[in-house]
Amino acid sequence: MITNIDEILKAVPLDRIVGEHVQLQRRGANLQGCCPFHDEKTPSFSVSPAKGIYKCFGCGKGGNNAAQFLMDLHGYTFPEALEALAAKGHVRIEYADGINREEAIKQSKERQTQREKQIEVMKQGVEILAANSVIPEGDTVELAGKVYTRASINKWKIMLAGNKSPVSNSTIDKETALAIGLIGKNEQGRLYDFFYDRVLFPIHSLSGHIEAITGRILTDKKPKYLNSPDSVLYSKSESLFGIFYNNKHINDKGFAYLLEGPTDVILLDQYGISNAVAPCGTALTATQAKMLSRFTDYVTIIRDGDKAGLKATVRDIEILTTAQLSTLVVFLPANEDPASFISKNGADAWKEYVDDPANSKDGIKWLISNEVGDGKNEHKKTIAIDIAARLLAAMDSETLRQQYITALVKIIGCKEKNLTEALNQELDKRLTKQPKLTTQQAADKDKFGIYIQKQNYLNHSGTELSNFILKPVYLVRAGAEKSLRVFEMINENHQSICVVLNSDDMIQLNTFRKRTEMHGNFLFYGNEADYMKLRRLLYEEMPKVHQLNYLGYIATSGIYAWGNGITTPDGEFLPVNEYGRVDFNNISYYLPAFSKLQSQEVLAENDESDYEKKFIFKKSDLTVKKWTDEFTYLFGANAHLGIAFYFSVIFKDYFQKRYNFFPILNLFGPPGSGKSTMALILHSMFGEPLNAVHCITSTWSSFFRRVAQAQNAIAHYEEYSEKVEKERQEGLKGFYDGFGRPLAKKETSNKTESIPVRSAVMLSGQVLPTHDPALLTRCITLFFEEVQAGAEKKIRLDKFVKLAKSGDMSGITATIHAQREKIITEFENIFETTKDLLLKRIPKDQEPSTRVIMNYSMVFSMYLATMMTLDLPMLELDAMCDIVADRIREQSRVNDGASELQDFWTMLEYLVDKKVIGLDTYMVEETDHASVIDLKDKSKTTRKVFDKTKVLSVKLNHLHREYSREAKSQGIQRTLDMSTLKYYLSISKAFIGECKAKRLNPNNEHYSNTPTSRVWMFDLSQIPSIDLQVTGSDNENYQSTMTFGG
Repeated sequence: MITNIDEILKAVPLDRIVGEHVQLQRRGANLQGCCPFHDEKTPSFSVSPAKGIYKCFGCGKGGNNAAQFLMDLHGYTFPEALEALAAKGHVRIEYADGINREEAIKQSKERQTQREKQIEVMKQGVEILAANSVIPEGDTVELAGKVYTRASINKWKIMLAGNKSPVSNSTIDKETALAIGLIGKNEQGRLYDFFYDRVLFPIHSLSGHIEAITGRILTDKKPKYLNSPDSVLYSKSESLFGIFYNNKHINDKGFAYLLEGPTDVILLDQYGISNAVAPCGTALTATQAKMLSRFTDYVTIIRDGDKAGLKATVRDIEILTTAQLSTLVVFLPANEDPASFISKNGADAWKEYVDDPANSKDGIKWLISNEVGDGKNEHKKTIAIDIAARLLAAMDSETLRQQYITALVKIIGCKEKNLTEALNQELDKRLTKQPKLTTQQAADKDKFGIYIQKQNYLNHSGTELSNFILKPVYLVRAGAEKSLRVFEMINENHQSICVVLNSDDMIQLNTFRKRTEMHGNFLFYGNEADYMKLRRLLYEEMPKVHQLNYLGYIATSGIYAWGNGITTPDGEFLPVNEYGRVDFNNISYYLPAFSKLQSQEVLAENDESDYEKKFIFKKSDLTVKKWTDEFTYLFGANAHLGIAFYFSVIFKDYFQKRYNFFPILNLFGPPGSGKSTMALILHSMFGEPLNAVHCITSTWSSFFRRVAQAQNAIAHYEEYSEKVEKERQEGLKGFYDGFGRPLAKKETSNKTESIPVRSAVMLSGQVLPTHDPALLTRCITLFFEEVQAGAEKKIRLDKFVKLAKSGDMSGITATIHAQREKIITEFENIFETTKDLLLKRIPKDQEPSTRVIMNYSMVFSMYLATMMTLDLPMLELDAMCDIVADRIREQSRVNDGASELQDFWTMLEYLVDKKVIGLDTYMVEETDHASVIDLKDKSKTTRKVFDKTKVLSVKLNHLHREYSREAKSQGIQRTLDMSTLKYYLSISKAFIGECKAKRLNPNNEHYSNTPTSRVWMFDLSQIPSIDLQVTGSDNENYQSTMTFGG
């Protein structure tokens, strides 16, 4: 059992806890937001910081402390909720002797299970009683002398139990039914219904479930009322009849009627007066008064006018005043109770009577007047002064207290001095009643000579040293010679602010005062010696946190760090708290992106908050199988290697350490071909996708630092082209080998350091790096072509992209990371075999470089290892090997094609020079535009506009035939076939487009009437190795010597 519950509950305001889960907005004295317990668009969830209560007027969920809120929201046990609050409030939990944390949680869970069972059995019992109720039919029914409408019977679930035993004869759980008083057991062990021959009124808890029953006898026999016994489910002293149905009306009206019993509450409601409650068969308790104070500050007491009623009224006034509630008392005419009065006279007469000052008296004034009597008895005056002093001392408001002193002096007939002296004596009694120190307070007092009481520091003798306290959040090292200490500072007015104090701020008292007082009313009264004691106390309690300098995989602990928390090696996600702290294996980590301190103090020297706020974990229902299936459907042949690269990225550190390299994924294709969409989705496996780094226009810092921000993640570089600066080009090659850009040497060291390469690189663009074979061989290249997607595919793609942008795919990464050791072991078992299978599919004369083979073999083996470890379906191994081998051959052709295409252009120049081809085959013109086939809709043409340049147009079929013939005659063995040539030309930088119908050399009289032809067009300025002159003059009238036909 936890013994310092009140201390824990007071440590953290309710609105702060609720505000972590609900976006609250100020509405007068309260806060309002959308309910976290049910879906709604219009806010109906209200929090009262002053009263410490929350209530949803939509679903009815409510409570009066932060622990209850966490229990409702997360399903915590009470000890678990207190633990969460204690951690936030930096309060140590104290357990009763012989009870530890595990035992407390165990007992709470057992109690909660028992409570849930009792709720269910009570519900079953009421249903049985309702089904067997013998209430007569009719719009109105008289029961035990009171007339109820059918609407009231239905609303309040009123039942009439006969003399049968439907509950005890049912299959209901008898043991539980006995515990909650639905049935009883006589001396002979026979079970019987506890309620019979009575009108039954169910008692609802504040949250709405039925927790008990009160039954009124139909005759004048005693007892008049029979109530359910106290149980785990129900406590008479903590429940108010009518509070569930009437709490909103009480709040709206601004006051509550406190009546005698359930019939009074129901009949007032029947007449439209729905702000009444009644104790359940017991005198009003402090707990009931506290519950009532959650909804109002004013209570009108209407008890019976007999001796017992008067005695109860006096007790009610004292209890309600202590709960800071103002009271009025009303006494009805003789022999009348609220139920009988309103039934005879109606609602208007009721309001007129209770509002009449002659009938409605201030509770405290009435009580003192009643005690004084005629004022002639001095002994009664003395008693009245003592009672008044006790009531006045219970008031928090000094203004209200002074108003009552003035009034009560007149009522008692005494001097103000007499009452004031009595009041001061009462206040002194309260002040001198030093509360017993908690175990923690006593320990701190003995060890440090200083301790916390409420929101103040007290020294050994109990003298206040401050009007605030500092709750240590954590100590974070910020460099070799600097540390930062984070505190939550709370003053006695409950104003709270987070402060960050560095080493210098804490050394001197004057500096400390300057740093605390700059935030408002935060005063330290103590001297240097007191401050030294405070520092000892704070330093002792200050937890240390490890600041993570990058996200992703953290090898030292095996965790995977996100901007909003960590996933443990077994896949569990642990979110950061409000200060950016998360604990795992006795180590506290600091992740600043979502810390409330970000807006107040900058803790991280390298602020990468935008990256960190998007690199986040989100749990979703998406499984690895669903993701791979949809990815494969959407991206076809390219999907397998895209997935393989992504799987491998999650283990990049392993590959870099074992092989000293990690391949670059190069997504190449025209606009609208799907490469950018694949890039976005792969990037989103690590949170909400960031904007890619532009290869040319990005800053030097962003270009080289992006790969350092997360280990085992993806850094996307877009718009690659040959215009990329040499240093960046070399940087990309360095990324492959694990070398980042060198940093400036530190003055204290001769060692050269470089920016670490933690992320894998993904390139995308419309140009292949054929001009730099060393970069090209470092890539796994996926070739994309512009394809028109069908309606269904487009819908599914849009849905998949939307999911990617939300960040909901990051859970896949966490799932795979959780299987790290198994997947790596599987990879090591299959890698050499997989590589051999790929090599066997590639002819020796087409075998690429070792680097290319390793790139593809590595990621393909990781794809197989991951799929097998996770037991996911995939294509047959042979079919998969064929796909990957084809991609290797395709990339090899590109690697080789760069030089072969140059040979083709050289051959073209030779054929022109030797006049083997003529103006009927090619044309060179100076122009600034061209009409070519639209890549998105090949039935249309599009006009391209550019700076004026020399443009080459050729009939490619004719040219290829002559190129092949001449190469053969020269003994050249290796030439480009037509399809390969078209492919290389279409991806070359010089390619402008294809024209369906163009007349070559129309200005030459020999060709002005020739038919139009399909031609390919190129920008000659992008082919610097050849020099062709503008054609079309009359002296250039030769035709090619090639023949056509066949």
